[in-house]
Amino acid sequence: MESRLLSPTNDYVFKNIFGTDIEILADLIRAILDLTEHEILRMEIVDPGLQADAVNEKFIILDIRVTIGKDKIIDVEIQVWKHLGFLNRGQFYLARMLTRSLKRGEGFAALPKTISIWITSFTIFETDDRYHHRFVMYDSEHSLEYPNGLEMHFLELPKVAGDTSNPNCRNWLNFLRSSTEEEFMQAAEKSPLIARALETLRKISGNETMRMEADARERFLNDMVDSYNTGYKTGFDSGFDDGKKEGDANASRRMALNMLADGVPIEKILHYTGMTSEQLAALQAS
Repeated sequence: MESRLLSPTNDYVFKNIFGTDIEILADLIRAILDLTEHEILRMEIVDPGLQADAVNEKFIILDIRVTIGKDKIIDVEIQVWKHLGFLNRGQFYLARMLTRSLKRGEGFAALPKTISIWITSFTIFETDDRYHHRFVMYDSEHSLEYPNGLEMHFLELPKVAGDTSNPNCRNWLNFLRSSTEEEFMQAAEKSPLIARALETLRKISGNETMRMEADARERFLNDMVDSYNTGYKTGFDSGFDDGKKEGDANASRRMALNMLADGVPIEKILHYTGMTSEQLAALQAS
């Protein structure tokens, strides 16, 4: 019996579809940003990690990061749940990408155009029906856009059905928001590359190990919703940072317990939860 298809909005699944096939990824990005063929040919996937310069700085792992020569750097993120700091997090990621793109000894003229793309399973801008919004640095008084500045794109999947603009982009977003075999097949009929993405999705869904990791990731995100709600409530009572840390720790413990119950190898549990071997051993013994 064929396995139920996993959701492409699961970030583990998303990265294994788009982060492993440059042609599929390039077609998605071209549909969103309206890039030229020349830019597409120069695109390459790079390490998604953004190292921290100091111990107290955050280490960031982006979903997918690509460069177009030395001219552009693009981050593509999939987001399935909305939390209090979501929009601020987007700004932080964008700023960190910009600052980490300048190599030692390079002048500021070498800074690339820095773009982030956020595809969300939830609505962000309640007062507007369009699914795609582009934000740039802008002089609103004189209607002047800052040249070669920072750029953020938000694509809201719940709004796709009601907005008929940019059919190439809509085709990809319809694939991402599909949940039934019929919906996936309808999306695949629109493009050979979407059909190839669907074939990759079938392989991931039929691979027991990958399916287990995707399911564990989905449970972790669900646990994060509950734990962050608890943590943030505690944060308002006893200090925001303490509350957020409590939410993070609770989510990691619950994810570890779920993965242990599923028989996930210890090294995978440590990798995905961020726990130490000592913390995991104590959890097993409790």
